[in-house]
Amino acid sequence: MIKVQILMSTYNGEKYLREQLDSILSQKTKLGKKRISFSLLIRDDGSTDSTGKILEEYADKFPGITYFQEENIGACRSFFRLLQKADHNMDYIAFSDQDDVWNENKLRRAVRGLKKYQTVPAMYAGDMEIVDHHLNLLKVSSNVTKRFRPSFGNALVENICTGATIVINHALYRFIAEKIPKRAYMHDWWLYMAASCFGKVLYDRKPYMKYRQHEENTVGSAVGYGQLIKKRIENFQSLQQYVPEQIAEFLKLFELPEDKKKLAEVMLIEKGRYLKRMKIFGCREIRRRRPMDTICYKIMYLFWK
Repeated sequence: MIKVQILMSTYNGEKYLREQLDSILSQKTKLGKKRISFSLLIRDDGSTDSTGKILEEYADKFPGITYFQEENIGACRSFFRLLQKADHNMDYIAFSDQDDVWNENKLRRAVRGLKKYQTVPAMYAGDMEIVDHHLNLLKVSSNVTKRFRPSFGNALVENICTGATIVINHALYRFIAEKIPKRAYMHDWWLYMAASCFGKVLYDRKPYMKYRQHEENTVGSAVGYGQLIKKRIENFQSLQQYVPEQIAEFLKLFELPEDKKKLAEVMLIEKGRYLKRMKIFGCREIRRRRPMDTICYKIMYLFWK
């Protein structure tokens, strides 16, 4: 048996939770001569709706489902709590949101890609089908093109690995679980940094899940180019505090290879030292997925606090 544990954090998810749980329970498990045996560990982050009752119902029906309820601490910290409580004997750890729908081959696809990496910390992630609340296709996310590859330089300034697509091997799990960060923007971004720095990132350009984009969060297709640029700038500004804090925490917890350490330290040069901050323009490894984003990001970095 290939043992996989799926970690899910819930919060007021009564509307779509059953659909997601059903899609997980429908996963195909045969993989060559072996089978995938999976369990589901769920932490409820202080829900006030009927999420708890739904979790109790499924846990009673299916022995492989375990859940516990704690106070509200937010999605990021909730997933790190789950990592602390995960089964240390699992071959792989997968992550799940509460309102998506998985393709029946999602786990098989990830395990098939990761199985050749036993001792090297490795992570699988991939594209998604972006759907509306009725699961009608809106678009397919394309975070990685043929010309672009996941890298630590990219992970310093951008997260291209969505948590709900991620599966990690035992080596990466043990590496991460031993040093839970106090300052991380999101768990998936932290995992991307760790995997790209110390191991391997496998990015699947074929989507194996439907990522539900709720109507209230959907950006209209008629948004103009000027508005898109404005939105990106606002996004960069919101990251000016979190990115340096996350990188500083990463350097504090881990001993990085010298070349990766130098890249990370470029992002921590003090405010006002413009000549030193200009180093970022010579670091071709530090880049975002879109070339124009890279240019805008590096210019704004010069004047960050």
